[in-house]
Parts: sequence; structure tokens; C-alpha cells
Amino acid sequence: MHAEYDTLCPEGAVKEVMIVTGTSAPLKLVFDANDLFLMQASRVGYSTLPQAVKDSVTANYVTFQVSGKAEKLTLADNAVQYFVYLRLNNDRLKLRMTETGIMVCVQ
Repeated sequence: MHAEYDTLCPEGAVKEVMIVTGTSAPLKLVFDANDLFLMQASRVGYSTLPQAVKDSVTANYVTFQVSGKAEKLTLADNAVQYFVYLRLNNDRLKLRMTETGIMVCVQ
């Protein structure tokens, strides 16, 4: 188990706890500054994302290169969102999107 502090939009300061068990994929649990559970995150391939997410990325970030990896976020209310990672030369973006392709925020 490993924990660290990070900043996410729109939540702000968060604590991330990474859990790794045996051969299972790592699971990240995210808590706010008051230790309230916000979400869990797991790594997924970009190709497995909903088509609406990929269409939104393609339409709005034509010049960016998409990373092959993404993260699936399952929020405390069971809503699903995704982190998509993009690159253009030395610039990097992390998009947070709903499963219907609506932008939540960009970091």
C-alpha cells in the first residue's frame, strides 16, 4: 500500500492510496482533505473507453497525441468518469470526462 497527496480538479487537495494485491491491477482510492471517500480509480486502455469519450477527444483535441492509457473513475455516488492523457510536443493535458464525453475539467 502506498499513499500520497495530489491535487485534482475540481476537488482540490486529495489523498490517494494505491493498493496492489498479488497479480491484480493496482487500485487507487481517493479521499478529500477530511478523509471522505471521493472515488476509486483503475488503469484502463484508451481503446476501451466509451465511444462518446473518444469522439469528444478527437473532435476537440485534433493536434494532440492520445496516450494509450487512461483511468476509469468510479465516484462515491457510482457515477463513472475518465482521465484521458494527451500530449502535444512538451505540453501535457489530463482531461476529466463523463462517460458521455462531457468535459469536467482539464489539468
